[in-house]
Amino acid sequence: MTGQKRLVLDANILLRAVFGVQARTLVYAHQDSTEFYAPEVCFEDARRYIPPVSAKRRVNPAAGFSTL
Repeated sequence: MTGQKRLVLDANILLRAVFGVQARTLVYAHQDSTEFYAPEVCFEDARRYIPPVSAKRRVNPAAGFSTL
């Protein structure tokens, strides 16, 4: 029997999980069998890119911040 898997998320994956469907679906699908880690610096990088990505996609950046 193997232990729970561990995965470190970087800012790119965090942004894909915020704005995309596939990455968010994968995270939710594996949340019971995987421990996810994201250093605070990755969250800081992701927060920095939410406004420009939101503007490009014409969505409210507040929704991106709350999802993150």
